Amino acid sequence: MNINRATVKVALISCVLFGGVNTVSADTPNSNITNSLKMADLVFKGTVFNIEYRRSLPQGKTDEGSPYTFVTYEIEEVLKGNYTQRSITLRFLGGLLGKGDEFALVSHQPLFDIGDQDILLVKGNTRQSCPLVGCSHGRFRMIGGVMVNEEGMVLNIDSEGNLAGGHHLDLDEVNSHRMSGTIKLQRTVVAGPGEQSPATIGLTDLEPGQYQDPDTFTSSLEQTIQQQLTREDLDNSPKVISADIDQPFESSLQLAAQPPEDPWQQNVPPSRQQQMHEEKREAAENSALRNQPPSLSTNPDHPVQHKNPLLEEPAPPRRERGPGAEPSPPNTGHDTGLPMIRYLAGLGLLLLAGYLFFRRRKSRSC
Repeated sequence: MNINRATVKVALISCVLFGGVNTVSADTPNSNITNSLKMADLVFKGTVFNIEYRRSLPQGKTDEGSPYTFVTYEIEEVLKGNYTQRSITLRFLGGLLGKGDEFALVSHQPLFDIGDQDILLVKGNTRQSCPLVGCSHGRFRMIGGVMVNEEGMVLNIDSEGNLAGGHHLDLDEVNSHRMSGTIKLQRTVVAGPGEQSPATIGLTDLEPGQYQDPDTFTSSLEQTIQQQLTREDLDNSPKVISADIDQPFESSLQLAAQPPEDPWQQNVPPSRQQQMHEEKREAAENSALRNQPPSLSTNPDHPVQHKNPLLEEPAPPRRERGPGAEPSPPNTGHDTGLPMIRYLAGLGLLLLAGYLFFRRRKSRSC
């Protein structure tokens, strides 16, 4: 994406750096959309009528909070989900950084303008950085009587939920966006090494049979929901929350920083999970102890600790004792200093004997 820097100063935020963007199911053309429909909390058709910007709560003295964009839709039709309100506000990571012309963008995140008409697959609103299934792949745009994706590719869907892509259209609604009413962002597609830019055609160049109008696309989508999704899929749709821009909120980046649990551990027996937990705890303690310098002890029986016990030679293997045998006395460590004391005492006696011997010889010679 090339950005016209004469009209906007943009900070590009990488999804890999921050995480938290829902990319579990990124349906692309020539794929089946059933899985994405199952994952969606809400599927609706609507029109954007308001866009505002807010920062999340700061996480430190030098942190100003993360920028977010609040996009409000007027809902025209709910295709899946338990949502009865006439409008919904979705919260996306990225947005206006201040009162000037600085704007933060997130890679692979959709951009919105007042008046956009879309079908959205919503998931994790207010919990994820991008509240759409597959992020930009969870948005189907209605432009000029044609359904297109975020890149302007014509979309068609059959009764079995197979999504097919067609021509790329050269659309101003796709290529340019106004942010905060005054900032204009111009998007151009640049091919990478060894790639070719997709050929684009005008909207009027499409021939009948090469596209579906929004009503036909919506009907095919509804049919897929009714035929491919079970009653359990439809009844167990989670409650969807509309974002409230007037309420303080924490950045979803903080949630993304928490590592998710390993899904395969769900099939591990509880006893093995407890053993794994103890192994991780012991490994963490050992790692911390290895990095500690020699420390002074407050125990009068051990005035100085010169060695880290984890760095010493391992103890010999423990022998099993038969039943009835007396238990070995506990190793209290009180004799660890006796060899040194005996050595010093012997050395002192030897020096004293030598001193007395030479003094006696000197007195005789006088």
